[in-house]
Amino acid sequence: MNILEKILEEIEERKKAYHMYSKEVDMIAMLDIRQRMRELNCVEKIIRSHMDEVKNDDWIPVEERLPEEDERYKGRKVIDVLVTTAKGKATKVQRQSHNGYWWWGRIYGEPTAWQPLPEPYIKNPK
Repeated sequence: MNILEKILEEIEERKKAYHMYSKEVDMIAMLDIRQRMRELNCVEKIIRSHMDEVKNDDWIPVEERLPEEDERYKGRKVIDVLVTTAKGKATKVQRQSHNGYWWWGRIYGEPTAWQPLPEPYIKNPK
């Protein structure tokens, strides 16, 4: 889940709270709540209009391609990659091959996307 989706969830919670509160207030407060709800709806619309612009930072959905299908890993039996899981965790994991079958190494949660490991840090690059 990206940051904009988290913000939208918070907006939705705020709207629910305003809705519950609106049942217990006088007319003046009700008008204020309606105005706040309109503003939240506008903010939500603005956020949704920009959601496609958020970079995916080179994550490759597992539905699109698995590591063993990537040219850079041709002929390998073990592939180390970064994985994002359905539980929202990012972790390093191995994709392993045995007798022609591929499986994920120790991982907690269903993988949703992966990317190659970054290049190692170089203290004084030349």
